Amino acid sequence: MTTPRRDGCDSPFSNWIRNEDRLHSIREHLCVVNCDYWIHKYVPRRDRGPEQMLDQIMQFELKCWEAELPYAQRDTLRLVSAGMKQAFYRKDGRVKTFQVPDGGQIRHVQCYGIFLLALEHDRPDTGGWIAWHGRRVTCDQLIEILSFKRDPRTLRVRDDRRHHAPPRDQQFPELVEAS
Repeated sequence: MTTPRRDGCDSPFSNWIRNEDRLHSIREHLCVVNCDYWIHKYVPRRDRGPEQMLDQIMQFELKCWEAELPYAQRDTLRLVSAGMKQAFYRKDGRVKTFQVPDGGQIRHVQCYGIFLLALEHDRPDTGGWIAWHGRRVTCDQLIEILSFKRDPRTLRVRDDRRHHAPPRDQQFPELVEAS
């Protein structure tokens, strides 16, 4: 049996997995962890070059009422986070951008990893402290983090502009086609 929920509010599936003897957490060496929230920002970028779709993704675990991560959950999330860093971060710490075919277009995807959002109460706007991955933030800063206006890793304000002009034939494709 897996540890029962403290609030008793399980979904039918969660209730089943917690009580299924063949999935006993200790005997079968299992840790079952749900994913609280995935944030996916999708933005068509229109600047000097052709339109590109930029997708930014992160996942976070929410702990309310000053709750902490239990050991098993912390261990699982630490391992997944380490794998994500190896897959999605460059050696210099910057987030890699992957090109993903989607139908007839190429989407540019950045995955920022897994984070912990801890609240003193049950909502960020009810007072009390807010901690994003161990750092105290305001409700306004949290909104900026969740909307990718701040880097969720560093909390610095972000800028998604392309800083290098694309090749001339990509800047003005209508001129290339006309010639």
